[in-house]
Amino acid sequence: MTELPPSGSGTPPPANHSRSPLIIKPIDRPEEGIAGLSISGALEEAGWSALAEVCANLEGTTHVLDFTDVLACHSLLEDAAAFGRHLIRSAGTRRPCYLMVAPRDWMFGMCRRVQMTMDDACLSVGVFRTLPMALLWLKQNPQANINKV
Repeated sequence: MTELPPSGSGTPPPANHSRSPLIIKPIDRPEEGIAGLSISGALEEAGWSALAEVCANLEGTTHVLDFTDVLACHSLLEDAAAFGRHLIRSAGTRRPCYLMVAPRDWMFGMCRRVQMTMDDACLSVGVFRTLPMALLWLKQNPQANINKV
């Protein structure tokens, strides 16, 4: 696949960013009741599956997925849609709200594809350029944390 240049980022990625391993790690809770993951490195088809497995074990009703440090994406929109379908299946009765942070245009588009897939299941998903924007939206839309059934 063609490597996409970062957009919306002030610093250029390292020269070997397309070979960076995918790293998924918990982030400090930005606010009470919110669990989150930081995703970094290069995202490929298998990376979406690995991320889905980790997301299935997140606690709470609001989940932040921060893609800020994803430096390359070697996957298809269908991989993002499959990730959304996995999140739907793993939601069960918890029905969490997802806040996805993606400052780069191409990652923002992938997250929007996840959002469109999850909209079909009436799950609340928001895609934002920054974490502060995501948290502000959540404060202004408290009903987002009560998923539409």
